[in-house]
Amino acid sequence: MSIHLIHSHGNIMLKKFAHKAIRKGKGPLSDYKYSIDVVNADIISGWAKNEKLPNHNPVIDCYVDGILTWQAKCDQFRQDLATKGIGNFAFNIKPAPSALQSDCEEVQLYLDGHPLETTYNLNMSKNSSNVMDAVKELTKNDIKCYVNSVTSGSIVGWAKNKNDDSERLTIKLQSEGVVYAQGIANEYRADLEKNKIGDACYSFNLPIDISLFEQETVYADLLVNDIIYFDKKFKIEADPKDIEKAKFLKKFAPEVAYIEEHVTMELDSLKRILLESPDSGKNIQSALNLALSSIAEINVRMRILESAMLKYLK
Repeated sequence: MSIHLIHSHGNIMLKKFAHKAIRKGKGPLSDYKYSIDVVNADIISGWAKNEKLPNHNPVIDCYVDGILTWQAKCDQFRQDLATKGIGNFAFNIKPAPSALQSDCEEVQLYLDGHPLETTYNLNMSKNSSNVMDAVKELTKNDIKCYVNSVTSGSIVGWAKNKNDDSERLTIKLQSEGVVYAQGIANEYRADLEKNKIGDACYSFNLPIDISLFEQETVYADLLVNDIIYFDKKFKIEADPKDIEKAKFLKKFAPEVAYIEEHVTMELDSLKRILLESPDSGKNIQSALNLALSSIAEINVRMRILESAMLKYLK
């Protein structure tokens, strides 16, 4: 079995010469909340989150004629999801025709190995122009970009391909190879609709990762589809205390996430025991014993984390 990997704007697109080899799901599909927002030859986008595993980023697999053709992890920021408290669980796939073995009429989507009920029309020709090539041919003159605000917390604005209303452009804020913010300009804005600018979905509101700051003031370029758009760099200032806090939280993020996931799993286990037979004294006693054991283990883990934090702060 041979596998070809094609990288495009952060998405890994697989051209796999074998029939379905479905990944193992992280629990039943009923544990997930998701939305498939757009499926066409230019972009496949939406979001997905496992309610039982809040720190897990699901994967979307796209199958054409039973062959895994494109995929993406649901780990991107989207302002509407942030506003609803859902988190960074968006995905965007640019379906490259070069990954197709033949012309495509439909695509079947899988969420962490679970087939979604709807089969989506795609209507893409294997010989159509490659999206990656089209992106490379863009120049600054083909792009219209505005930045409304830049703070230590976020960069807000919108960007559009002047010649293609359906394309969504990638945005990066970076300096000397360090990327402080990145995402896709694909959010709706009412003022764009009012001014009849395409379908009005070209906005971006990207969080800036100040944990990457080496000093309180940095100067960064804004790149649109990897093209430096503005001649002048953006000046971003952050409070040294906020930078230190961000570095600290990022350093210990895996430990905190592990404990949160462990606590969630233990609570689910206790609930299952009680729900199996709520009137059974034996099951209640088992639940209490398990609870005491779990609390002791979590307490030890918290002490280890506290020790690590104190060591970091010295």
